[in-house]
Amino acid sequence: MQTDALRTFALVGLSAVAILFLQGKIQSTVMLAVIGVLTVVDLFGIGMRYLTKEDFQRPASVNQVFEPRDVDKQILADKDPYYRVFDATINAFNSSIPSYHHKMVGGYHAAKLQRYQDLIDYHLSQSNQQVFNMLNTKYFIIPGQDGQPVVQQTQVPKAMDGLWIVLSWFPHPMQKLKR
Repeated sequence: MQTDALRTFALVGLSAVAILFLQGKIQSTVMLAVIGVLTVVDLFGIGMRYLTKEDFQRPASVNQVFEPRDVDKQILADKDPYYRVFDATINAFNSSIPSYHHKMVGGYHAAKLQRYQDLIDYHLSQSNQQVFNMLNTKYFIIPGQDGQPVVQQTQVPKAMDGLWIVLSWFPHPMQKLKR
């Protein structure tokens, strides 16, 4: 902290010297350029404390995370864009990687709505097929016999469309859904 305080004092001092002694002797654009260079040098020096060469990854290693699995390729063969996928091989509500390929029922969001969290806790975690139909879930990725993920398409395609209308309103809609 002392080093940073001394560094800041030196930069403020150099800027003050530049402003006081060079004011009127050089153009204001040159003055702004000198102060800008001092600022960039300071930002670069501080930034190199936190980011080193090892922190940067090659695009090939980053793209490897987003390589589609065989099950992803199988689902992507469906050209109908109006469906969702539920992946039971991962923590479906705390991972955002599968959302790179599909419209997911789960996924991660830091500000998840409480109503949706209730839907997850009381219905999706209990495998309520009516709620999966309501969310237009057409494909389920489940663990197979050998541990590899397997695609399971809904047996009876009762998945609803992207838009649906509630015909009646209950005091608490979560209580009226069948489990």
